[in-house]
Amino acid sequence: MFLNNFDLSKMFSCVWNAGSNVQQRLVSSVILIPFVFVLVFLGCFAVNAAAAETASDQTAIPFSIPNIIEKAEHLIHKDQSNPANYSVDVPEYQVKFTPSSVTYLQKQNEKFLDKSRLEFSLEAVKLNDKKVSLPISSSVKVEENRLINQRTSKIKEVYEAKKGGVEQSWIIESPLSDAPSDITIQGKLSTSLLSKPNATGGIDFLDSLGKYVTTYGKIVVIDRNNKRLTVSPVFDGIGIMITVPAEWLTQAAYPVVIDPLIGANVQVDNLATTDNYPAIAFGTTNYLIAWQTGTTNATGTGTTAIRGVRGSST
Repeated sequence: MFLNNFDLSKMFSCVWNAGSNVQQRLVSSVILIPFVFVLVFLGCFAVNAAAAETASDQTAIPFSIPNIIEKAEHLIHKDQSNPANYSVDVPEYQVKFTPSSVTYLQKQNEKFLDKSRLEFSLEAVKLNDKKVSLPISSSVKVEENRLINQRTSKIKEVYEAKKGGVEQSWIIESPLSDAPSDITIQGKLSTSLLSKPNATGGIDFLDSLGKYVTTYGKIVVIDRNNKRLTVSPVFDGIGIMITVPAEWLTQAAYPVVIDPLIGANVQVDNLATTDNYPAIAFGTTNYLIAWQTGTTNATGTGTTAIRGVRGSST
């Protein structure tokens, strides 16, 4: 989205000249002031009434504007030097995806925290103690801020980049066994950070001074009917396990989503970046959404930007 400075200056000049002419006429005839005031009041009332009537006639926007903005600011990009790898780099964190692992690095004030690396690799999916066969290579697809790894015909491993961190999930499309069985996700979590369970059921990671860095969150399991179960991951310093009990799964409507969040539970970025003043326009096919990102300081400057994205009705 580009603005022509010459056109803007002409517009501002016209507005200023018009204002100057009105000012001269008002000053020359004090009697007109009450009359002009009444006209302005009635004009504003008419414009507001017309706008309200038009808004009530419009069809509701078929998506959430905050969700569209969040997607646009957390896009996952392919590594041009190695097309098998992907990454997302935002002020809060960086994530790198390879065919065998996912590496998360926490930031503060847009700078990497010392030794903030968490590297996850999926080792096995188990039914009770029996491993589900996982192919060495799998199909990977990227949709905006989501990376989808099709592990088997029934198991998807999904990563979604968001403001609060990276949502890691496994989607089980249909039952993996005819017999009632626990499902266990077993992975390796490599880090030099210290770990401790937190009060919400997740795992907090701390630096060598005991300062909070990031969290591997509690797991929320959701079925098709929005029935939910909360479970805690088990971490022994190297391996991490997530187990969904058979008794819950036998009553579940598939697909079932196993859904932890990797990222800060508290605000560690002092920049406090926010999105403000969204505006939307519709053409014949697509919507255009524009917004300001960042926060101005006391002098009216700061790390702010105007951003925009197109979106379809889907």
